[in-house]
Amino acid sequence: MRMSVRSDEFINSIVRTSITIFTGAVVVYLIANLIDVDYSLKNPLTEAIFCGVSICYYLIVRILECYVSEHFGWLLFSAGNPTYPTVSWVNTDDEKRSVNRRRRQPAARHAFHRK
Repeated sequence: MRMSVRSDEFINSIVRTSITIFTGAVVVYLIANLIDVDYSLKNPLTEAIFCGVSICYYLIVRILECYVSEHFGWLLFSAGNPTYPTVSWVNTDDEKRSVNRRRRQPAARHAFHRK
């Protein structure tokens, strides 16, 4: 089976996700260089800030995009709510035949079942 997805929607979803990650990385870089923190705390602190900033940025932009104006979508490099298609699985004829063959086979008998 293969999934059919339009390439422009796929690219749009990748861009929206990448912008969120990039924004988190830039904010963490700036904070890490502006704040003098003990070296033993620097890695866990930057990881926590990165996750928090990325998630908050995406949530705030999506809320603004949904409830205020679709133009806020440009903060994720695509205006308007994303439209994700319903996933449709494409079966080839060979796959359909193999499924039908499996359905027609009788269930296996176990040694403890009576005939």
